[in-house]
Amino acid sequence: MDSKNFRERISQILAQRNLAEARVSIMMGHSKSYLNNITSGRSSMLVEDFLVFCDCTGISPLEFFHTEGTLDEVIQKVEQDFSGLDAHYKLLLSSLIHGLSQQPPK
Repeated sequence: MDSKNFRERISQILAQRNLAEARVSIMMGHSKSYLNNITSGRSSMLVEDFLVFCDCTGISPLEFFHTEGTLDEVIQKVEQDFSGLDAHYKLLLSSLIHGLSQQPPK
């Protein structure tokens, strides 16, 4: 993700959650123009501030960078792809998924 996409993603998250830049900037402990300076490209965001932004907006860092679609969209795409496979590959994938689901989280 380049800096332009990063800035756009910040704006997108704020819009999705109906949050104002000024309000979140203050929640983050900065002046109310802080996020406007970031999204306009006048300033850069420190990693520490990025993590605070994620906390303030209720998004994980992983979710911030995952822009391919919502989980429901991903599941729908997997179901579409899975339905096009022959029975042999469906069985293999089903076994793989079952095996992965039995592994303890890392």
